[in-house]
Amino acid sequence: MKIFKNKEHTEEISLDKLDLGIVEAGETKEFEFYLVNDSKATLVALSFSTDNEEVKVISSPLTMLANGEDVLKLKCIPNIDLKEPIRANIEITGKEIYG
Repeated sequence: MKIFKNKEHTEEISLDKLDLGIVEAGETKEFEFYLVNDSKATLVALSFSTDNEEVKVISSPLTMLANGEDVLKLKCIPNIDLKEPIRANIEITGKEIYG
């Protein structure tokens, strides 16, 4: 699975320590990322989560066809003001079906 910042799929980013920039405490900011299933398998029973309690998954696909595309939406609600970007690891679990 690949993840991109833009619809054109020219800015690939890592699921490891996703950088969401600086968000002030009390504000809510939503982010959209573009997913591509770059495998030959259909992905089912997908589940997306983060390791940062201030970053929540608000919308994600449950299934992705081989070479399919979809959108992952995250919401960031920081508890305190930080002078550094908010980062989160994105974990994906699911099953592959071939054939």
